[in-house]
Amino acid sequence: MSEIARHAMVPPPTLTKIVDRLIDSALVYRRPDEVDRRRVLVMLSDHGREFHERMAPEVARAENEVTAELTTADRDQLVRLLSGLAG
Repeated sequence: MSEIARHAMVPPPTLTKIVDRLIDSALVYRRPDEVDRRRVLVMLSDHGREFHERMAPEVARAENEVTAELTTADRDQLVRLLSGLAG
């Protein structure tokens, strides 16, 4: 969970609430790490995988629409700026 919180750039308590909502929607599930019982793993469910497969093309299409008019240099700069805002 802490690794996911770092990548998602949200505080751990916020991530816990997000994961709880994803569990309620049957998109993910939690399980203990078999190697380190102190850790909790968040796993993608079959329903979550199907949802991702269905939505990924729509997300890619939206990203392409936003960046279609940008040059490669502008697109790279946008990625750098957004990365700076996020981290």
